[in-house]
Amino acid sequence: MARSIGIVVRDYVNFNNYLSGQEFFVYMLIRKLKSFGFNVEVVLLDELLKGEKRYDVLHLYYLRFRDVMSVRRFFREALLVYHVYHVDDITWSRLHSFSWKCFLASLQFIVDRYLATGTSVYRWLRRRVFLSDCVLVEPYYECSCRSFSSFFRIVEKKFSEIDRLELLYLGRLNPWRFPLRDIVKVFTRLSNKIDLDVRLKVVSRLGISVRRLVVRRGRVTVEFVNERVSEQDKCRLYREAHFFLYPAKGNVAMNPPITLLEAVYHGCLPIVTPYVLVDLKVPRQLVVEKISDMPAKIYTLLTDKNLLWCAVRELYRGFKVYYDELRFVNALKQVI
Repeated sequence: MARSIGIVVRDYVNFNNYLSGQEFFVYMLIRKLKSFGFNVEVVLLDELLKGEKRYDVLHLYYLRFRDVMSVRRFFREALLVYHVYHVDDITWSRLHSFSWKCFLASLQFIVDRYLATGTSVYRWLRRRVFLSDCVLVEPYYECSCRSFSSFFRIVEKKFSEIDRLELLYLGRLNPWRFPLRDIVKVFTRLSNKIDLDVRLKVVSRLGISVRRLVVRRGRVTVEFVNERVSEQDKCRLYREAHFFLYPAKGNVAMNPPITLLEAVYHGCLPIVTPYVLVDLKVPRQLVVEKISDMPAKIYTLLTDKNLLWCAVRELYRGFKVYYDELRFVNALKQVI
């Protein structure tokens, strides 16, 4: 068992107050390794290179090539692990994407292991990396509310009698990830078809001073929550919502996206586009090819209970691995 593990960052990152999926992954990694007796610290690169403290294992978080070279030069005996959360991002230029992939492949001459968080990332690395080990460590999610232990009861309660259709999105308002105007337009048509009011809650930092904003269009209400919500409020939002919308047009987050793990954990059914299927086992009943297909998909699920529960059971089987603490720790042990 390693005596000392350092998480190396270029600039200060408060992982306890995580904002991204990557930060949440590291937060959980630190927390679980500590609970199993490992000594884990977050250390700034500049402080590390002063050489005042030695580590058996160094996990490298978004370091540049020359940074990794410096770490290897000063810590020749340490095990170097480079975290890879994604290979592609639809918002990148071709040059940026090519540079990133070349960078990842070139690290095999310096680092000992790659930590891949998704199966698509792991497969990409295995085809191109021959000099270093590659280990798949899929993310682990837990919440103090323990909602996943009551997954079927939560779903049954919210779908047994619907007074208003509750939809949720939580994350960055990137047009490649969540094109808001298109979504409001298609759900306006759905509200008339199902004869229900529709409320869409969007939790995102909008860059404006107003903390909450409500916009109505026909029977569709869009409520913006322009603040970082507490874990308790996040649990409530997921548990209240029938569906979590994730109609991304490509990869724009870590693989797999943590918000999808959060949603399912709390009994909120995700409606996704096909690209997430490379990392997640989402039932086809919950997958749409394009945004305009979302209302019809939800209408079918609301009116066909057998189809709905088939999807719910399949979703449970496909996602329970991400809430298995022992699986996560055993995977981490292969890295360190």
